[in-house]
Amino acid sequence: KIGSNFWAPDVVKVGNKWMLYLTCYNSNQDCGIAALTSPSAIGPFNFVSLITHSKQTGIKDTIDPEVVYDKEEDKLWMFFGSIGKMHRVELNKEGTALAENAVYEHVAGLDVNDNPSRSKVFEAAYLYYHDGYWYLFASAGLYLDSTYNVVVGRSKTLSGEFVDKEGRKMTEGYATSFIKSESGDDFFGPGHTGEIFTDKNGNYFIFYHCHQ
Repeated sequence: KIGSNFWAPDVVKVGNKWMLYLTCYNSNQDCGIAALTSPSAIGPFNFVSLITHSKQTGIKDTIDPEVVYDKEEDKLWMFFGSIGKMHRVELNKEGTALAENAVYEHVAGLDVNDNPSRSKVFEAAYLYYHDGYWYLFASAGLYLDSTYNVVVGRSKTLSGEFVDKEGRKMTEGYATSFIKSESGDDFFGPGHTGEIFTDKNGNYFIFYHCHQ
């Protein structure tokens, strides 16, 4: 049994197959990320492996996977995490396991013990490439209430340091505010960016969830 709760699916095409990365959760110290595969984006998906687990790494809240390929460096990266800080780790070319000699790197956010309000604790990574930069979207605050909001930083490379618009490091808890709710809003607590896309007219749209 790898988890009693499952969430935050991330579906990515790796080579000629589709991979589904999924949070498997029992508690914030007993959770991990599983990999499943299918020849089709609509599935069904079959279990391949448990990519990483908090009991092995000691990283609390090993959740919310985001897998992205960097064609410049020819590397497949997985970003994940929450109250134990957001991390980055390289996967093998097939996306089925960690790369050989892979190292977990802290890329954004503080540990919840150092920031109980979670205003600088980041989760729900989403990476988007635009005009020479990789943008790291994250969610900060407490997901249950209106403090939850979307923040962003950027880096020239996926393996580099992400910073906010003032150049401050996301590893130190800094990020630029992107979407937040105001007092009295019918929909509040925006978070967990799902996708950014453009329509035929070049307009940008973003998917995220919120409370009502």
